[in-house]
Amino acid sequence: MRQPLQYLFLAIKPQKFDEVLPRIADAITEDTVLVSIAAGIGVEYIRKLTKPNAKVVLAMPNTPLLLGCGATALATEAPVSDAEFAVVRRIFDACGMTAVIEPAQMKEIIAINGSSPAFIYLFAKGFLDYAEQVGLSGDVAKELFAQSLIGSAKMITDSGYSIAELIRQVSSPGGTTLAGLDRFYTGNLTDVVQDACDHCTRRAYELAK
Repeated sequence: MRQPLQYLFLAIKPQKFDEVLPRIADAITEDTVLVSIAAGIGVEYIRKLTKPNAKVVLAMPNTPLLLGCGATALATEAPVSDAEFAVVRRIFDACGMTAVIEPAQMKEIIAINGSSPAFIYLFAKGFLDYAEQVGLSGDVAKELFAQSLIGSAKMITDSGYSIAELIRQVSSPGGTTLAGLDRFYTGNLTDVVQDACDHCTRRAYELAK
């Protein structure tokens, strides 16, 4: 006798849900926990294509999970039990860290968690392109900048200082850092970042089903 599916990960593109979910609906029981990692796909839409009371966990991971240092936002609601949710969380915890948010926040978290590595990589590219322009070794520049990112992330999480204070600690009056920061401020870097995040979230709502 075929064993019922207990945990089923929906690791498919959002555009494929219309095609795939009806084909697997008969294999889903009241005990099956569906774990979706698709941007913009909500609980009710999954239930509409599978079972009206299907157990659903929404997950928004990022690619650093491939190295065991990723981050995953998780959300769920009844009838998923605490024990079932804990199993799903342990799976993602094995590849990094997890945080629990409300299902209604899953679209907004994409820019902060799921898409942000790409934004960071683009930021890094600017520094590495500069290193190449001034004749620095690409490998040395990459190692130094990557370690700076790692160390800066640890300062954000572990130092206890606010972002503003961390910036001040690096910025000597009249020094080189402030000269560079002035250009970021002139270009409204934080506004650009927020605009990019807003566009990311809008696209999530466009994909929402």
